[in-house]
Amino acid sequence: LLQEKMMGLLDLPQEILIKILSYVSFADLLQFVLVSKTACDRASAHTLWKCVKLKTFFNEETFRQFLEIERYSKVQILEVERKGQVILLEFYPNPLSHAKEVPTEDSGSFLDAYFKNLRKLTLLRCVAGCEDWNNIFNQIIQGGKLKELTVCTWFNCDKTPEDLLANAIARLEKVKMTETSLDRDQLTAIFTTGAKSQSLTEADFSGSQVHNVSGSLIGKFATNLTKFCLGSMGSHKCMMAPRENEAFFQEIVSSMKLQYLDLSKCNLRSVDETVFAKAVLKLKVLKIEWSKLTREQTSALFTGIAKKSSLEELAFVGNHVDHVQPTVIGRAVGTLTKVTLENSWMSVDVFKEIFENAKDSKTLREMNIGGDSFGGDLSLVIPEVLGDVISRLRSIRMKDLTLSQDQCMRAISATKQSPVYIDFKMFKVNILCNI
Repeated sequence: LLQEKMMGLLDLPQEILIKILSYVSFADLLQFVLVSKTACDRASAHTLWKCVKLKTFFNEETFRQFLEIERYSKVQILEVERKGQVILLEFYPNPLSHAKEVPTEDSGSFLDAYFKNLRKLTLLRCVAGCEDWNNIFNQIIQGGKLKELTVCTWFNCDKTPEDLLANAIARLEKVKMTETSLDRDQLTAIFTTGAKSQSLTEADFSGSQVHNVSGSLIGKFATNLTKFCLGSMGSHKCMMAPRENEAFFQEIVSSMKLQYLDLSKCNLRSVDETVFAKAVLKLKVLKIEWSKLTREQTSALFTGIAKKSSLEELAFVGNHVDHVQPTVIGRAVGTLTKVTLENSWMSVDVFKEIFENAKDSKTLREMNIGGDSFGGDLSLVIPEVLGDVISRLRSIRMKDLTLSQDQCMRAISATKQSPVYIDFKMFKVNILCNI
């Protein structure tokens, strides 16, 4: 019976078989090609083997032999997972042609075999030795082909010279180094060199210990980028000093390049509200979650968005809005493309204004709202308005909110009529509202 089913599968047209196999796991795909020579031949399409998972590293000769196998010759991503460590290697097209190049002098890195055509490198919880780390950064400098580097939870970084680290990062286009133990000298070198980089466009140093690093220097670094993230992450707190926060915003207020800023879980209350608003209203994306904003900062932010700003996306979580006029918040939401307003002490009038403006907005496409253990009362929102908003958005998440029966039925009806993605989490239906 099993053989009959398998033969039936192999009798399918090639494009349909490939489509089916594209949904199976890599482990199951490996089992499938072992069934028969026909199964192996039919399942050797390059599109199925763009991402390959390994449990060990190859040396250069073995890697070249691996690429000479037809199904692996066009591999784009290699994932190596071992003992909790995860390494992702993303290549330029046709890695085989580069693997045949004349070998260069070995640097001693366990990644030597892959660097010739490597475009993106991700190292998660990697416990490589200090020499391996130094060799990786030397390869970045010497090779010049790597464009993106992601490193998470790197603790033995104290042996890496700051100049080597800074020069390597300055040659990249995107860098993400989160929850690391980089010290003051290393961070200072990175920000100093990166502020002059001609290639670096995006940087994420969330969870970095920047409390003793110059805020003005960090600001100059961010000013040279299009995207910058420097929030807290996990047990690693940003802890930028109040005076350095002010210096940071004084620098980015004049930036003509920065478009995306994430300072989640950074204490920003020391920044002057005028400087704060002037700096962030020029951005396209702003994420300030649990950032301890003052009333003046919050008012300046929403008033500026409601009047005129460049902001398209706003993630505003864990900051008070109960002192801001509901009409101002509503108009601000109506000007955005994507908004997250959660755990922000929103009154029943604020919810009403948000949905009224969202209904008439010509730009809003995604909205995440609620998460409010501090209220979450939608009783003033007209059911028809709620339904109209849900039906016109691409995505909506409503969390910890109280809906009436009519509102709930209208929401369900709207999702049936529109391809909207809707996520209701821990919402309550008031079944007594019409009694």
